[in-house]
Amino acid sequence: MAKIMLPALLFALAIGQAGFPGKASALDLLRIQIRTVLPQDIQSIGEAAQYFANAAGYRLTTSDPAPAESAAIAAEPITPLFASGKVKPVDEAILELLRPGCVLIIDREHKLFSFEKGESK
Repeated sequence: MAKIMLPALLFALAIGQAGFPGKASALDLLRIQIRTVLPQDIQSIGEAAQYFANAAGYRLTTSDPAPAESAAIAAEPITPLFASGKVKPVDEAILELLRPGCVLIIDREHKLFSFEKGESK
């Protein structure tokens, strides 16, 4: 899969530098397609979310400035209902890990993400 994604990413970046202003900056790395298969040793939401986010170069943060509840959400076990093996964008795979009432917070500038309790905006 990485062999397919890398040429596609390079093509998208090349288009952005070939006279199509704004295209390279519009590329959202969290929309990269991944297969939601986790190694056996990954047990928590935070571990799984970071594993998926590695493909996009994002990092999970659960300390300041992240919301206080983010560490507790990240430490929760992955639900047995998680649909493993599907192909979907990174952000959707992370959202699927979260329990109802939890939301994903993304800092695109610093390539960080975290969790909090609340309603989606």
